[in-house]
Amino acid sequence: MFAAREGHDKIAATLIENGADPNAKGWQEETPLTISAERGHTEVAKVLLNKGANVNDRTKHGDTALMYSSQYGHPIIAKLLLDAGADVRVKDTDGDTALALAKLKGHAEIVQLLKKAGATE
Repeated sequence: MFAAREGHDKIAATLIENGADPNAKGWQEETPLTISAERGHTEVAKVLLNKGANVNDRTKHGDTALMYSSQYGHPIIAKLLLDAGADVRVKDTDGDTALALAKLKGHAEIVQLLKKAGATE
């Protein structure tokens, strides 16, 4: 979790290679992938996906890594997640999708990525 939060991709890879779970959950059921997506740590997200992180895992509030990358404006990570099979139809506990969050925050590039991937209003 701390390697993901701080953007330490090499440390994350080493930890996973030595038995750390890439799908571990924190107290809000966040995962290293959701954390790296929120913080914009592309290289960490790549490592996690390559090491078996669940691209559609959800936090306690139903958020996915795609929702976090969309809400916080990280288009490269959003594309990475979409390429890894992120579900654009998932809604959080408030009923919001990644598309709704990207629109709310004014992230036009991500809105276009999501629409291209099949997200609808």
